[in-house]
Amino acid sequence: MSYFGRVGYSFDDKYLITGVMRIDGSSRFGRNNRYGYFPSVSAGWRISQEPFMQNLTFLSDLKMRASIGTTGNNEGLGNDFPSLATYGTGSNYGTLAGIAPQSLSYADLSWESTVQTNLGIDVSFLNDRITFTGEVYQKNTNDLIFKLELPYSSGFGRTFGANVGKLENKGLELALTTRNLVGAFTWTTDFNLSMNRNKIAYLPLTKADDPRSADFPEGLPNEYNSLGPQSIFRVGQPVGSFFGYRHLGINPETGDYIFEDLNGDGVITTDDRQILGNALPRHTGGFTNSFGFKGLDVSVFLQWSYGNKVYNQTRAVLERMSSFNNSNTHVLNRWTPENRDTDVPKAMWNDPAPIGSQPNGIYSQRFIEDGSFLRVKNVTLGYNLPNSLLSRAKIRSVRVYASAVNLFTFTNYTGYDPETQNQQFKNSQLGVDYITQPQPRTFMTGINIGF
Repeated sequence: MSYFGRVGYSFDDKYLITGVMRIDGSSRFGRNNRYGYFPSVSAGWRISQEPFMQNLTFLSDLKMRASIGTTGNNEGLGNDFPSLATYGTGSNYGTLAGIAPQSLSYADLSWESTVQTNLGIDVSFLNDRITFTGEVYQKNTNDLIFKLELPYSSGFGRTFGANVGKLENKGLELALTTRNLVGAFTWTTDFNLSMNRNKIAYLPLTKADDPRSADFPEGLPNEYNSLGPQSIFRVGQPVGSFFGYRHLGINPETGDYIFEDLNGDGVITTDDRQILGNALPRHTGGFTNSFGFKGLDVSVFLQWSYGNKVYNQTRAVLERMSSFNNSNTHVLNRWTPENRDTDVPKAMWNDPAPIGSQPNGIYSQRFIEDGSFLRVKNVTLGYNLPNSLLSRAKIRSVRVYASAVNLFTFTNYTGYDPETQNQQFKNSQLGVDYITQPQPRTFMTGINIGF
């Protein structure tokens, strides 16, 4: 159940203000926090309407805007009564049917909330020939909805829905449109750039007996909380951080990995794991050029991502060399007594190692690759038949077109597609590519007829 209210005010088309109030209720949450309250307010100032701006004839429009608001999220819990204590069948006692507790109750389970602040500017020049939009934002997410794993010693073998942690996002978004040529021949360019910096600001207490817990009334900020073999949540680091061993090469005498001894104790253990990059790009963007001449139109859209890492798990599986499974051709350059100068370790048939049962598949930066790419995302060629031909047939318009999607991709990533990831992995394990079907290259032709 939701309630929504909105009020807006404009004075002389120069001063604008809008207020919104949302009240959302969901039975997913505990009885103490069924409803969430999410207000927001925004304001704008069209500076170009002020008297002191009237002499700047080259300026078509100038507007400053700001907003702050809260939004709620109830995803991530499912609809299986996450706040209630539930029982399940199948816990038989010998030949007698039985039921047993399956989940704990949590009456204080509540909405995840995000407070976002935006500052922006919209400006256009030369009768809107050049239009620019810039915006900076900060998003602070509190009471993150997260399913905590319960130890089996608790008597419950399932996850436990809770509000844990805080997340911070800061970003910059820029957009520029230019009408380079007007008239019989037209040329328009659209450019956009987005940058986001993500950071985990807080994680809850995990060790109740930690002596530092007295200094943190709300819970101890965790150093890290491992999510799986590739990824980690760590305070001060972004979501999607890769976690593992840093290998320094192959020992030419033995053919084994040489791993970095991070703590200097002379032994490679799990304490030597470290963050090896993250799946979030430093910036993404798009660049579109559109041309038109006498009914003919051409559009070329380029898309890019820069600075993100991808864990190529497909390659990791194909280069383990620990069983009869298929391998890729890269393993033909593996270490042998006759081939010592190589970056591929020796083959080991289920050979145990101090830090894992499949040493060639140990999570290290060997399989973490640069996922940056530049893609020709879309190219479209179209032609509008002239009205002089259509009027006789009483047809309003006819457009014939051909387009290509995902035409070319330029990247150093050795997998099929740096932009895709396997959907079996959680959002907390971003950037993991495991036998993922790449995006297809698609060619289309068509005709649009208007009567």
